[in-house]
Parts: sequence; C-alpha cells; structure tokens
Amino acid sequence: FEPSEMLKVGVLCLIAETFINILIIEKVRYTEIDWQAYMSQAEGFLNGTYDYTKLRGGTGPLVYPAGFLYFFSGLYYLTGYGTNIKVAQYIFGGFYLVFYSLVVLILKKTEMVPPFILLFFTFASYRVHSIFALRLFNDPIAMIFLYIAVYLFIEKKWNLGCIVFSLAVSIKMNVMLFSPGLFFILLVETGAFNTLYYIGICGCVQFHDGPCHSFLKTQLATSTCPSTLDAGSSSSGLSTTGSFLRTCSCPPTSISVSWSSISACSSPSTCYAGGRSVRP
Repeated sequence: FEPSEMLKVGVLCLIAETFINILIIEKVRYTEIDWQAYMSQAEGFLNGTYDYTKLRGGTGPLVYPAGFLYFFSGLYYLTGYGTNIKVAQYIFGGFYLVFYSLVVLILKKTEMVPPFILLFFTFASYRVHSIFALRLFNDPIAMIFLYIAVYLFIEKKWNLGCIVFSLAVSIKMNVMLFSPGLFFILLVETGAFNTLYYIGICGCVQFHDGPCHSFLKTQLATSTCPSTLDAGSSSSGLSTTGSFLRTCSCPPTSISVSWSSISACSSPSTCYAGGRSVRP
C-alpha cells in the first residue's frame, strides 16, 4: 500500500502483462477497424503523394497530421507492407508494455497513488488491452508520446517535454485537449515570457513538417516522360505496383493520374515521379 513500493509492484505487473498480451494476441480474434486504412494512407505517402486531399483509405480521407504518416510508414515496412497482422499485433503489444512502464514511472515519481491500483490496470482493463493488441489504433502511439512528455514535465525538462508533446499532437490531434492544462502549468512554473517561448517550440515542431516535405520532394527521381505510356508498362525500371502517381512537368497540358491508368504528356519532357512504388 506504500507509494514507495510502486516500482517493485510495477515490475511484477509488467512481467504479468507480457504473458497476458501474448495470450490475448494468440487466443483472441483480431478485429479489423482502421489498420488497413492506415496502411493505404501510408502507402500513398510512401509512393509520393503529398497532397492530403488525395490520401485516402478504406474509411475515407486522411485526417491525421504528418507525424502519423511518418510513424505508420515505418510500421508499413515492419509488417510486410501492412499485411502481416500478427507481427503488427506483437509490435503493439510491445507498445503496450512501454505505455505501462511510463504509467508506473509517473506514478512512482508522484508517490500519490498506492501500488495496488496497478492490479486493476493489469487484470481489469480489457479495453486498454483491446485498443493496443486487437485494434491497432493510432491513439496508443499518441498517448505514449504524451506520457513521455508528462514524465519530462514532472522532471521540469520543459524544452524536451514540449518537443515530445508536439510530436504526440502530430500523431493524433486529440492530444491538443491537454493543451490548456499544459499552458497553465507552464505559466505557473516558468512565467509568461517563458511560456510563450515553450509554445513557440511546440509550433516549430509542427512547422518542421514543411521543410521535411521539401526535402522529400528533392529526393524524387527524374526521368524522361514519353508521349504515351500504357497501363502495363513501366519507365526507367520503376515498378507499377501500388498507387504510384506520376506528374509531367510540361504545363499547361501536364496531368497527374494513377499509374494504373494511361499517363500521358503532350511532349517529351522531364518528369518527376511522384515516388517509387514501395512494393517490389
């Protein structure tokens, strides 16, 4: 019951959580909700589509910030182009253990909650386990970054905390709901002038997506655009698999269409491939 024993109880519960997550993944049926949509959106981004209005999945258009795309693009490759659900579940099971560890560290740092509360978290929180291992939502990723930020704020590491908090927002913007509380904490702990400075740090992380986008565009391969290309062909050895887009730089008659249909340009010209197909 002593808060000082939080770490010992936390370690024991973490060991139990490892086996519980394995049991859930192996014995409980996975439910598809958003994972395929996430992977479709990540594939479109990796194929070179940077226009948010053109990034879509099975559930509709992309509505999450750029950090979501960067993070789930990594998961796209780790899970065999998003097709290996079992691997994805084990990765999210690992995320759950990270999430749980952060909760234990925060509770240990505050020493305001008795350790037995972790038993409810471990053995009675079906929904939390489900969100991670059975649904593969992006919410847990955003919350992991948020809890890292919370721990950093407890340690009064304001600069790094604000950076990580902004990264959490870039995964899913519901983290913005914590912003009013953070604002008043910064105001009380650091003063008005420093609060504006830390808010600026949060903004700079979001603004950084612009330079990243420009950098990615400079990496695009260039090739010669023939007058016509049929649906089954490829140019300069580029794969035609996926939602590959190709844009010809010969305005005003240039067009951008799906690689699975005919791509044409009125005259031979240098073209920027919207991105190489991410699948072999």
